[in-house]
Amino acid sequence: MKKKFVENKKFRLVVILSVAVLLVLGATLAWFFLYPTDANQQFSVANFQAEPVCYFEGSEEKFIDEDGLITLSTNPEDANYIGKFCVDVKYKGDGAGYLRVKMVHEYSINGNSTQHPANVPYTVSNDWYDNRGNDYCYYYKNELDANGDTEQTLNFIAANNAINLGELADGIVIKVAVETDMVQVNRYPQVWGIDKLPWK
Repeated sequence: MKKKFVENKKFRLVVILSVAVLLVLGATLAWFFLYPTDANQQFSVANFQAEPVCYFEGSEEKFIDEDGLITLSTNPEDANYIGKFCVDVKYKGDGAGYLRVKMVHEYSINGNSTQHPANVPYTVSNDWYDNRGNDYCYYYKNELDANGDTEQTLNFIAANNAINLGELADGIVIKVAVETDMVQVNRYPQVWGIDKLPWK
């Protein structure tokens, strides 16, 4: 009788422990499924900060409208002449990463506006790959190594007063939005949604 009672006690203990393990496991799985956004955000957050610094050579004025777009003039006499437009990219973070700059232009003639990714012949260094025809972006072709809190600067667009605007119509108004995006070297397919880097 005593032996049977001990065996029952062991059996109950095994059952209670099994139920406890299942409850903990179930609660953990439920947490992941109920809060996927938080978990994904923590996992996919890159350790980088990158921002464009846009300015016009010889001017401190920004020429930014209420929508955050920068107005570019086609008149060489203007302070915001497109040939005086410069962009640097400042970045910092931890580890190796890739960088891209997205540029979207809005052309307005007589009140009619259209968006276009290209057709502006900026002076850009050979370290950048022009992929604007596909996704509005320039890609920095080299892997960047960020070292903690030290901010580093890359030259992106340099002033070029001899810029050739081709056959842009008189009276055209050009506005541009500039955004930067930096990602860990092994995360660009998930974050940028591309299978391979455009310049490779």
